[in-house]
Amino acid sequence: MSNRHLSRSIVLQSLYEWDFNDRKCNLSDCISYNSSEFAPGMEKDDFIQSLYKGVVRNIKKIDKIIKIYATEWPISQISIVDRNILRIGIYEILFDIKTHPKIIINESIELAKNFSGINSSKFINGVIGGLYENLKDKIINKNFIYFIVKYKNNYIDFSDIFLKKEIDYKKSDEVDNKEYIKNISEDLLKKDFKDNISKIEYFHDFFYTKNNIKEIKEGLPDIIKFNCYIVICELKNKDNNYKYINKESFINKQEFNNVKKILKEKL
Repeated sequence: MSNRHLSRSIVLQSLYEWDFNDRKCNLSDCISYNSSEFAPGMEKDDFIQSLYKGVVRNIKKIDKIIKIYATEWPISQISIVDRNILRIGIYEILFDIKTHPKIIINESIELAKNFSGINSSKFINGVIGGLYENLKDKIINKNFIYFIVKYKNNYIDFSDIFLKKEIDYKKSDEVDNKEYIKNISEDLLKKDFKDNISKIEYFHDFFYTKNNIKEIKEGLPDIIKFNCYIVICELKNKDNNYKYINKESFINKQEFNNVKKILKEKL
């Protein structure tokens, strides 16, 4: 059994206990007990922690989605196991979006086969599969490059030189994505740094998503997926006066902190 599948199993068992007890027991304690019982050493596993907390944090929104896609079954009449398998799968597809939806659907079906009734896997597949089919046309991709600028081995003041630019880009298996991003970066940076660039290096990529499920009544809201690429630009000469840089290129404090956290983990 893979670690991810085991982690989902632990979260499912813990959510079942919590739901069975009308959400009155301490879910964190359930997670700790089940982790130590079935997966010793995984009590503080990041995936387990983020998964169960994410489901609970978004449970009202998730249950709205279940009502839309399981129209013949009021949520109170769906078995406790099945509704929590749905909650986990819907959370991962709509709110976490780190794993391909087809993998999440397969994982949800396996959970149903292992923990629920004989017909549950078909039910789970119908609900989450229906969600995925409708979701395909709802994802809007936006692409950004974050530029970290340095001179020799020293990073220039982040507050002055830390830029973000939106690009029109679609990933392709036929194109070397890193090389493509480097080429785009070179064209964009020349506008700000003229001939003062000595090296451009593709560093890291990540993504995050935003949706508007708060007001959902029927159907799915658009989901914006932000694909972000970090590129390091090394300058030939140190120059503290970059007043000519487009002010719209500067990022806000929250984004700055998010990307800086990634840099600390990777550098």
